[in-house]
Amino acid sequence: MRPGVTYDPTDPEVLRDPFIHYRSLREADEPVVYLESVGHYAIGRYDEAVEVLRNPGVFGSDGGYGAGFDWTYGKEAGNTASGHPLYRPDAFGRMIVFADPPDHTAIRRMVSRHFSARGAAELEGFVRQQAEMVLVELRERAGAGEVVDLATGFAAVPFQVVLRLLDLPEADTNEFRHWIDVITYGLGQRRYEGEMKVASDELCAFFDEVAVSRRKKPGDDLISAMVERADSVDPALTPAEITAFAIELFAAGTDTTAGLLGNWFALAVTERPGLWISVREDPSLIAASVEEMLRYENSNQ
Repeated sequence: MRPGVTYDPTDPEVLRDPFIHYRSLREADEPVVYLESVGHYAIGRYDEAVEVLRNPGVFGSDGGYGAGFDWTYGKEAGNTASGHPLYRPDAFGRMIVFADPPDHTAIRRMVSRHFSARGAAELEGFVRQQAEMVLVELRERAGAGEVVDLATGFAAVPFQVVLRLLDLPEADTNEFRHWIDVITYGLGQRRYEGEMKVASDELCAFFDEVAVSRRKKPGDDLISAMVERADSVDPALTPAEITAFAIELFAAGTDTTAGLLGNWFALAVTERPGLWISVREDPSLIAASVEEMLRYENSNQ
């Protein structure tokens, strides 16, 4: 690591307050910094980050995130025997978060209808219902003298939305949340290795069975869409890749939304009470405040 750079994404102290460490990246002599702790490079400045993101032919994703993360993401760490893949190794290359065009483009196209403005609008009533249920429960518990946690309570809402997108009414919610919590909070941290192994194996087995059932009886959900359109990608998506997509949606879609909600409430209630007063008086400001929250503090560091 270059002198003066203090950013280390595996350090709990850095994760508690990463912004001073981001500054060390921006102020480094060179815009590209090699992080020895995780075996990959960090881009600390905007222009260079845009250049990397817009040129996947030069800066591809197929190399993974380095030895410090590979054991979690489906590739054994290069020089260790202890790593266990979160996703099966043969699913790694074309998971949407890692894939480059043209695979990334083709996989997005397969599921884009569910994430369009129209698809989101169709879910609005369900989301409102889930949020109101959480509020009622939190009010009742608080009224009974219990200390309640908004972040934990509202984390149930995005979780239920993803269950809805995948049409999984049969899922044991408590068991599922435990699996997802393990693979989310243990990401890239070897001390969670034993729990990660159990959670990833259980999730893979669960979604393997779901994919088989959707081949026999497809519905209007994301897994059915991928099963039915698997051949539209060349080569066709494998069962392991479909399973990895479902797990990825839970890991990426629930924790990030819950983090956004937690950050918003923390800022509006404790740090910027004027924001809370403003949105109470004019609810039309809520949408813009959410967008600004995403810019101001990322929901997943």
